Amino acid sequence: MPGAATGHDPAVPASALTIDGYSQEEIVELLGETTIRAVEGVLYRWRTKEQKRLRNGGDSGGQHRVICCPVWPGRIRAVTSPAPDWPRAERLDAERVVEAVAASTGIRLLVEGPCPGGQVGAAYVRGPGGHRSVLTWRPNTTLADLRAGPLAVVETLRTAGYPAPAVELAVQVGPAVALVQERLPGQKIDYLTHRLLDRLLDLNGLQAGALSGRADVPPVRLHLRHDGPGYCLHEPLRRHSRRAAALERWVLAVADAYPDALPGEDAVHVDFHPGNVLAVAGRVTGVVDWDGAGRGDRRLDLVTLRFGVHPQFAEPGVLERIDEIVDALPDGVVRPAWAHLSLRMVDWAVRHFAADEVDRWLDLADSRLD
Repeated sequence: MPGAATGHDPAVPASALTIDGYSQEEIVELLGETTIRAVEGVLYRWRTKEQKRLRNGGDSGGQHRVICCPVWPGRIRAVTSPAPDWPRAERLDAERVVEAVAASTGIRLLVEGPCPGGQVGAAYVRGPGGHRSVLTWRPNTTLADLRAGPLAVVETLRTAGYPAPAVELAVQVGPAVALVQERLPGQKIDYLTHRLLDRLLDLNGLQAGALSGRADVPPVRLHLRHDGPGYCLHEPLRRHSRRAAALERWVLAVADAYPDALPGEDAVHVDFHPGNVLAVAGRVTGVVDWDGAGRGDRRLDLVTLRFGVHPQFAEPGVLERIDEIVDALPDGVVRPAWAHLSLRMVDWAVRHFAADEVDRWLDLADSRLD
């Protein structure tokens, strides 16, 4: 979309100013500002800093945009980077989706505003009678597949007392599925304390054996050899740099030694990180975003957690505890899981972020290479 601010420096062409799939209203909420004008001020200061960097010898052929990290939704920063030529995550168009839901079911939802964070997006909606819920969608899938996999996982866990949101409505809307889910209390975790980590580990324990006897639930694929559905793409690593290409070769070597799904009867969230956990006053109230959930080994979520926790957003000692947990995992779990997360995050960074962000994920990935 066009840039949010006006009166920009000619050094940054107007046609290149974007907010990377986010509306101004979403940026307002994500930044915690109260008005669009306040956001324009933030963007102006970011842009001024980038223009100074360009004058000091930075790359002048870039595109100025705002991005959000997929494992820490809401952490936004301005970057200048080459215009991407890779497929990117499609954002939820809430108004269009609620119209499609109304046409299919006759149920009319009122969009109240975007939920903070995430790459695909979610929105707060109000249904008939004033009931408040959360609208999400899953592109390029079918309702049958969603019911057989992620929704079956959520339903099973909820019966065991796991704080996952109930699905109130699921509708096929073209090549995507719209989900209206229970709005759980709390806000996403912005700062992970030892107390909250204890609760996350307890929840991970509840996932153990939750799908015993449920061979009908599809296993979680790691995509170590072939591209995943919109993520875990291999070609971006091969083309980005020698270092990223070397990582992709290591991923392929791991694929030669291990199956593409970790065996097990556990429920696996797949995106288990603080940005998908809600809490109130230090108490966990819900785990959201189960779109990729399936059957496998719950310890994959512990490796995901390691990738999703950064020192500046955690109490001292928390990251070290998670590292000790990952260190203790058997090779048959940690190597394929680490390969999956390394591929997943570096690919996402190459397609959505600036070069320095790619390097940060490469540093983490390389920290456990053979």
